[in-house]
Amino acid sequence: PSHTYTSSGNFDVQLISYNSFGSDTLIYPNFIQVNLAASLPVASSCSPITQFPGSFNCGITEFQFGNYIKTSSNSIEGYADFTCDSIGVFAGQFYSLLAVHNTNSTLSQNFSMWIDLNNNGIFEVPGEEIYSNIQADSSVAIIQIPTVATLNTPLRLRIMADNSFSGGLNPCSNPNNGQAEDYTIFITIDT
Repeated sequence: PSHTYTSSGNFDVQLISYNSFGSDTLIYPNFIQVNLAASLPVASSCSPITQFPGSFNCGITEFQFGNYIKTSSNSIEGYADFTCDSIGVFAGQFYSLLAVHNTNSTLSQNFSMWIDLNNNGIFEVPGEEIYSNIQADSSVAIIQIPTVATLNTPLRLRIMADNSFSGGLNPCSNPNNGQAEDYTIFITIDT
């Protein structure tokens, strides 16, 4: 099957199968995210640079948010701009988060996630910090999308991990051994 989308948004996929023995239906909510505007979020006021790329094997190797999944190398990549990828979500709804930031050493890492909710290019702390976790190998949570976000506009989402002895994370600080990644998030109202 194929379908041409004529508007931006999140769309469910439904599969119905049947034969002489019966039928079954699967529904995948918000499985398709469409951004016909094809525009990127406002440029960030900063782009963190990893000070010692690849050291201690720190960094983010997997990021899952809702139905979106991205794997990447660790801090050997340094800052990674994945804003060409768009994550579609609904304001006020809950989404699962998984970020794998494990190392091959005994070091644990701090992790944080921010969304530029007002689309001004600045991650305002603490209001736009959506999640943080300290001294862990991965971060797992259920995140509620704020209803105060700018809607129907590509927004910048930033995640960052760094070794725990570096202290708390700031969206514009340069991680010592970890890395930062940026994504596009598109927040709409669930009608």
